[in-house]
Amino acid sequence: MSKIIAVGNLKGGVGKTTSTHNLAAAFSAQGERVLIVDLDPQANICTSVGIDAESLEYTVRDVLVDCDETPAEKPILQLKGEGIDLLPSNEGLRGLEKDLIDLDQFQWWQRLKLALEPLDEVYDVILIDTPPSGACLTRVGLCAADVVVVPIECQLVPYKSVRYMIRLIEQVQEGPNPELIWRSIVTKYDQRTGQSKDILKQCKAYLGDAFINHPVPSRQDVSNANIKGLSVVTHKPKSDVSKAYLAIAKELAKL
Repeated sequence: MSKIIAVGNLKGGVGKTTSTHNLAAAFSAQGERVLIVDLDPQANICTSVGIDAESLEYTVRDVLVDCDETPAEKPILQLKGEGIDLLPSNEGLRGLEKDLIDLDQFQWWQRLKLALEPLDEVYDVILIDTPPSGACLTRVGLCAADVVVVPIECQLVPYKSVRYMIRLIEQVQEGPNPELIWRSIVTKYDQRTGQSKDILKQCKAYLGDAFINHPVPSRQDVSNANIKGLSVVTHKPKSDVSKAYLAIAKELAKL
């Protein structure tokens, strides 16, 4: 049975897509069959691996509109050299709500969950990269997930913004997905600075048991891997960044 993990934060630039990609590679390195679902119209996952998203014939949008006509496996692509599959997105995902305006909220929010059910025995782990907004697409990802991972950039403003994501998670828990659980991680951590150390300490105190204490360091390795179209875990598996994501994946596997 697949474990479905959404990665989300209502603030952009916190390492959400990087975390999705590297956690996928970490699970793959541990022998799991892994799928990434891109729910972000910006299609940053596609861009980071060198896929021209706008040229794709089928994407997750087609699946959400009609999963009988376009089952989830139809648009799936393989990421070369990583042992990861991708259900891609593109700009066509913008405005999807207008196409589904006649559906009630429950039907709309459950569409991804229902579309992924046939893949339950195909993949061990499914990671969902959600957009940096509180719109319906983010809720769709949360409704489909067993676990939500909230990346927090190790800066003061991103740290404070996490409370808004927690509120959104609580709304979903109170409604369509009461069994949803969440964890948070710190990204872009610089152990040389007092600010990073202070924010890490605050995260531990504020988030309690929901905090996974394996901070992802700020390294050039991320940019270098992106240039190659790979995750850091695949490109440089012994780096501190890779070790952090591998440790996080092991913690998530226990949930």
